[in-house]
This record gives sequence, C-alpha cells and structure tokens, in this order.
Amino acid sequence: MSHSSASCIFPEVLIRACKSFEHFYFSRHSGRRLAWQPSLGNADVRVQFKTRKHDLNVSTFALVILLLFENLTDDGFLTYEVGVLNSLGCSIQTDTPIQELKTATSIPDNELQRHLQSLACARFKILKKHPSGRDVHPSDSFSFNSDFTCPMQKIKISTVSAKVETNMERKETRERIEEERHHQIEVSFTPSFVTRHEL
Repeated sequence: MSHSSASCIFPEVLIRACKSFEHFYFSRHSGRRLAWQPSLGNADVRVQFKTRKHDLNVSTFALVILLLFENLTDDGFLTYEVGVLNSLGCSIQTDTPIQELKTATSIPDNELQRHLQSLACARFKILKKHPSGRDVHPSDSFSFNSDFTCPMQKIKISTVSAKVETNMERKETRERIEEERHHQIEVSFTPSFVTRHEL
C-alpha cells in the first residue's frame, strides 16, 4: 500500500511536542530514527467554542490548519492564497492582517483543499468558508466558527475522500495492477518449478 509522503510546516506548539517526544524516545532507545509523517497521523484536540468545549479527532493536516486560527480574533480570517481576488472580482480589504493558509502550512494543494473541505463544508462545520459552498477555491477565505454547537462531546472529523477517478484513470490503474500481479505470479511459479525439477 502506498501513501503520500506530503509534509507541512508545524506550528510552534507542535514542534515543541515533537521535540519533547523525541527526547523521551531517544532516552529509552538508542540507534533508532524517527520520521514524522503528518499525512498519516491524527490527533485529539480540545477546542473551546462559545457554548462549550468539544474533543475533536482530526488528521494532522487538519490540526495544523486549526492551530492557525488559535490566536485570531472573532472577526479574523485566513485566505487560501494571498493576492487572489474574491468571487466578485474585488480585492479583499480589511483592517485585520491577512495570512494565507497555503504558505503558512506548505500542505500540497490537493491535501489542503480536502482538509479545508472537511473542516468547513462537511457535516461538522468547525470553520466558516467565505463565500459558502461545497468546493474550496484559491479565492476563498476561512474563519473560525465560534458558534459551532453539537450535542456530542467527542467528534471525529473525517477527511473528505479524494476525487473519483475518471474512466481513463481507472483503466490505467487496472492495467498497472495487472502488470504488477503478472510479475508476482511469474515469481511464485518459478521457485516451485525449480523445486520439482530437482526431484
């Protein structure tokens, strides 16, 4: 099974947590190496909303995104990309300093869009997307949804699945799988033939 080895820029609080764990780990194990793979991890984080706190289970990328909203004011927002016009074709004017999510996190575009969709467009809307809609575009901006309410204390924020393959991509994938299986079948036949031949 393969996975994307996409990386990202960790916020300072995550860097401190990683260093603390590395210190603990290396004090007990010598000769080993740790490699952080944020595309595979998840985290539990307690988030304070206006009415109550919720324990969110999110992917590492989603946690990195959420931590950027930690010190924003209620009217503060982050844009997907800086220097992009909004959907009306106007530049965004505000007294609040604008930070772009793409540069601040260095998460690859496809992953950033998936995780922003999970946080702002799915069942549990932890973030508000401006303008509202189902898809994430470079001209979108996001703010923290402090009015979020849910009867559950613990909430799992599932990541939106990647886009569905087209028929052509599906055909290429099947051909690649068949090619890999063909080599595996040849390898499995060869040792048994050699064994019978020696008898």
